[in-house]
Amino acid sequence: MHKITQQEKGSLSITALWMLALLTLAGVTLAEKVVTTVRQDSYRWRVIQAQWLARAGVMQAMQILQIDASTQDSLPPYDALNEPWAFQPAAFQKVPCGNGYFEVGYLDNAVPGDRNLVYGIYDENRKPNLNKLPGDLLARLPGMTPDKVDALLDWIDSDELPRKAGAESEYYQSLKQPYSCKNDVLTYLDELRLIRGFQELDVQRLAPLVTLFGDGTVNINTATKTSLHLLGLPKETAAKIIALRNGPDGIPFTDDDIVFRNPTQILPMLQKRITISQEDQIVIKGLISAGFLGVHSSYFRIESTGVIPGKEMIRKTIIAIVYRKNRNELKVVRWIE
Repeated sequence: MHKITQQEKGSLSITALWMLALLTLAGVTLAEKVVTTVRQDSYRWRVIQAQWLARAGVMQAMQILQIDASTQDSLPPYDALNEPWAFQPAAFQKVPCGNGYFEVGYLDNAVPGDRNLVYGIYDENRKPNLNKLPGDLLARLPGMTPDKVDALLDWIDSDELPRKAGAESEYYQSLKQPYSCKNDVLTYLDELRLIRGFQELDVQRLAPLVTLFGDGTVNINTATKTSLHLLGLPKETAAKIIALRNGPDGIPFTDDDIVFRNPTQILPMLQKRITISQEDQIVIKGLISAGFLGVHSSYFRIESTGVIPGKEMIRKTIIAIVYRKNRNELKVVRWIE
């Protein structure tokens, strides 16, 4: 039998140490992978939780909209900023749920003081519908030219007859990368880039000013000063209407807000409470009769954010556009997650 020499014993010891070192290194590497996997799984789980919290916020907002509709004591109904859906921190600000909370709200630079962040639901019908505006009102939008107005109207109308400065499929088919004129309403504002004369800057300019939802009626109870100006009213008159609407305390979303409950009340209430020129009265009367100014809203934007606190805070936001057809029907028409 071979007898292990002292030299061989030393070689075996070194080999064993190397094997131990390699096994230790492999163990450390495996442990790191396990820890990384656990951390990744934990992160993914927290992301999923935040997503579901955001969805919970949307569901709560929809319920509040439905309750508001079911308790309306006015037919036809009206919608105003002093109602629970418009501003209600108790229901929309850091609402605890599970391991985190959700918030429903939006930034509104038109709101004075610390209410720039509005904990509530955004009324899409506070803005004019770009798809419904006639040429003279389209021309009032920033960056618009007669050529852009004609091109936009040609894009959304149903025929192939180009206006004087417009464009139909014959023009778009002649491009290096041809496509057809849509001949239908805009679904997304980004579609403007496809229309002759429009660029990314136009999309950025118009995004905060217009909507693509609704029948074209702007709700005077929620309209911004800019919206009223775009409809043809002077800025001074628009400012007077907003100030009147905010009530004696001058703050929106409060109980003393002045509310127009019926379109027929709009002009008499304005004539009674503020100084308004004969010319502006004619404009307002025309807007009401043409269906561009009313007191009711049907489309609302819910911006809900789910938050999982911690060393690495997780935030997930969902934007849902909902259509409230009547007291009994409320449905999601767009979901961005």
